[in-house]
Amino acid sequence: MSSITTTDRETFALTNPLALLHPDRLETMGWMAGGTLINLGLAAGFWYGLPDPQVGEALSTRLEHLATYALVPGAAVLATVCSCMRLFDTVHAMDPLTQSESTFYRINNRVLTNTVEQALIFLPVLLALGLLLDPSLFRVLPVLTAVWGVSRAIFWVAYQLHAPARSLGMVPTLTTSVVAYGLVAYTLFA
Repeated sequence: MSSITTTDRETFALTNPLALLHPDRLETMGWMAGGTLINLGLAAGFWYGLPDPQVGEALSTRLEHLATYALVPGAAVLATVCSCMRLFDTVHAMDPLTQSESTFYRINNRVLTNTVEQALIFLPVLLALGLLLDPSLFRVLPVLTAVWGVSRAIFWVAYQLHAPARSLGMVPTLTTSVVAYGLVAYTLFA
């Protein structure tokens, strides 16, 4: 643990052009690099491991598949909601005004907030892709969805183990959404 206080960290980050070289940031960048490798591995594994969904031009078939894929972000949110039940935390956590929640609860609450945010980014683009993609490219949807779902689980577990390690799951989650938005842009404007 570094001896720099929060105020010192803020001043360091704002006044020093070499702030990115601070050990805390270098550690986070290392975790982000690991997250990038995880992202590539998950994408390749799911691309070759998941069956190719056979969809045609029919809207009903596309919506049927999309409804299934949309369950993944929904299940991720539901799982994190369940982990934030005060009933399973410290006795005094039942009253949220006492701020007596355990660290485990507080981390789960942050994971919940982040998962809702990420789901709100991912679900609209998943729907857009499902409606816009050529049927021959529809295979990308289950791959993106699986990578997104597994990445959220990695984020959750890694956050519990070591806060900066959450990048192992955050990078693939965000990359999945960025790739999906890029595919939508390509489909619309190419």
